[in-house]
Amino acid sequence: MIFQGADRTATGSWLLTAWLFLSVCLGLALLGPLGRYAAASMLLYFMAFGLMLALYAWFPAHWGRERALCGVVLLGLAARAVLLAHPPAFDVHRYVWEGALQWAGINPYLYAPDSEALRSLAAGPLAEVWSSVNQKSLSAAYPPLTMLLFRGLTALTHDPWVFKVFLATLDGLALVLLALAARAADLPPRRLVLYAANPLVLLFLAGEGHLDAIQAVFVAACLWAVARNRDGQAFFWLGCAAMSKYFAVVGAPFLLARGNWRKAWPFLLPLLCFLPFADAGTGLFASLTTFGVDMHYNDGLGSVLRPLAGGATTPLLICGLAVVLGVAWLTEQRRVAGLMAGFGALLVFLPTLHPWYLTLIAPLLVFAPRASWLWLMAAMGLTFSVLGLEYYSGVFQELHWIKWLIYPPFFCLLWREMTTAQ
Repeated sequence: MIFQGADRTATGSWLLTAWLFLSVCLGLALLGPLGRYAAASMLLYFMAFGLMLALYAWFPAHWGRERALCGVVLLGLAARAVLLAHPPAFDVHRYVWEGALQWAGINPYLYAPDSEALRSLAAGPLAEVWSSVNQKSLSAAYPPLTMLLFRGLTALTHDPWVFKVFLATLDGLALVLLALAARAADLPPRRLVLYAANPLVLLFLAGEGHLDAIQAVFVAACLWAVARNRDGQAFFWLGCAAMSKYFAVVGAPFLLARGNWRKAWPFLLPLLCFLPFADAGTGLFASLTTFGVDMHYNDGLGSVLRPLAGGATTPLLICGLAVVLGVAWLTEQRRVAGLMAGFGALLVFLPTLHPWYLTLIAPLLVFAPRASWLWLMAAMGLTFSVLGLEYYSGVFQELHWIKWLIYPPFFCLLWREMTTAQ
């Protein structure tokens, strides 16, 4: 009876914490957009991370595997439903715009939103969407699989809220796939909390509706395939992830293992998505190059190198990334650990690191929890200050002092994890 009472207490405490967590999520959703009440949103975001860690630490040990996984999935789906009340990000309007262009017979990789050739569309039924598109001087930069999904959605609606709901649904599907992967890999069920209740994932995928949810569902499918030793499927799903956001391409070498290289060809199948846009030629990557070379924001290594290297910063970052990826591939034989090393290296070397970019590595925390990446995800709440200034001034201006609060603890934790693993 003593144990039964303790079990009931543990369950009750966890459920109370889950209720508090959902309440904080609701507060975040109702305060949105993030810049409007930046300080309050930041506070709730940090509270949500604290509650997520409590949900992880206090997970009821007596729950059976199936019950535990179902409980975490239900919590995650409930949190995503709550965050649907948050307004869509401005990026979602670009998703609608670029999907609609395709129905008008226009290749979005060839024409920027402010192009003279698109003036009639911008002033027509899409005027409201066009007015909220950011970076109007740049043509499409997203990969082709994502563009085709946008086209499919605009066949149904031009409402950004519907786009956001669709992307939140994909994130929910990613959670379900991660639960299946955790069961197949015989992982402790509480690890699923690190994705299901991750405030960064919830806020920026279900809340703001960033397209990284497409990448997340394919990465989760890849991990499910890896957990079941289905190498061909793993390569295919990772290829789909790369064609939804190019970041995932760095993971391909880490799926290679002795004797499975013949199963790697499905990774190339999603490249067929380029065919409908082939007339753009090198224009397929024009805006992507601009983002990578001419723009930077919230970067760690780049901000250290830039004052020293100036215009050579980008080549140095590319070379550094190549070296780190090569060393990681030669030294790490475990596939999931290799994916984490590859994705992590990319994120560290990126010249721009918006908070939602970290959703690339979030699914892997279910397999390998890392304090460094959890810290970085939580610390992204400090960047809400930038959004607050933008909301009231109309100017997006990076606050460099924030990086000194974010990155030194992150790199210290990362170094400790790397040296401990060795």
